[in-house]
Amino acid sequence: MLDCSDVVVQVLDARDPIGTRSLRLEKHLKSNSRHKHLILVLNKCDLVPTWVTRRWVQRLSKEVPTLAFHASVTRPFGKGALIALLQQFARLHSDKPSISVGFVGFPNVGKSSMINSLRGKKACNVAPVPGETKIWQYVTLFKSVLLVDCPGVVPPEQTARATPQSVVLRGVARAERLEDPEEAAEEAIRRSQRIHLEKTYGVPAASWTDPGDFLRAMARRMGKLRKGGIEDTQVVARVVINDWQRGKLPWFIAPPEDGDESSAHALA
Repeated sequence: MLDCSDVVVQVLDARDPIGTRSLRLEKHLKSNSRHKHLILVLNKCDLVPTWVTRRWVQRLSKEVPTLAFHASVTRPFGKGALIALLQQFARLHSDKPSISVGFVGFPNVGKSSMINSLRGKKACNVAPVPGETKIWQYVTLFKSVLLVDCPGVVPPEQTARATPQSVVLRGVARAERLEDPEEAAEEAIRRSQRIHLEKTYGVPAASWTDPGDFLRAMARRMGKLRKGGIEDTQVVARVVINDWQRGKLPWFIAPPEDGDESSAHALA
């Protein structure tokens, strides 16, 4: 992807920009492909407060050109700014009949959805779970701009230091494939506010004391019981994980204050 692209768009999840960013990829481009253009795009900015997006854009723009985006075929945000930037890059490469713009990033950050938004119609298959894109494909935006979609990849440096829970919560793994979904679901519950959990699942905030207790209460409320009346916490844990990955449960990593990196790496 990097070899064939004149412009590389690294798509980040606005809820966790640092956790879905690959510094190794950026270092590789700076060291070996300085002639290529790199931009960062914070997708899913509709899932976080405006001030969060604004502060992340301000912070990241000090290092790499950064835009905010909301992928939607009918009501996108940031589409005009991104198209204008790509057209500028095309003019810089006027010696070529067209430039290739490669979209790279973690699984489930919305690369295919962004391409569909830019086209204004479905050009790539999308799904709210990781792993939908299996092959790469070229999509024509304009005669002078070709967009390239490819499967999401988790960089090795991210995999090495990530916990199983953080991998799941970043949307990298599907809940249906987890042998022990309770651990990741309990971590999602710890990171969520009780008011959001009560509103989403109808489990009163005062009726549970810890994440495991919440899963049991949720199973009883949903009628997910095994033989003998035992709560099926695996089933409801997968529900929580799917809702977390789809943005149904509100969450985000707050941008750090100047000089404070601790909150930025909360999911690292």
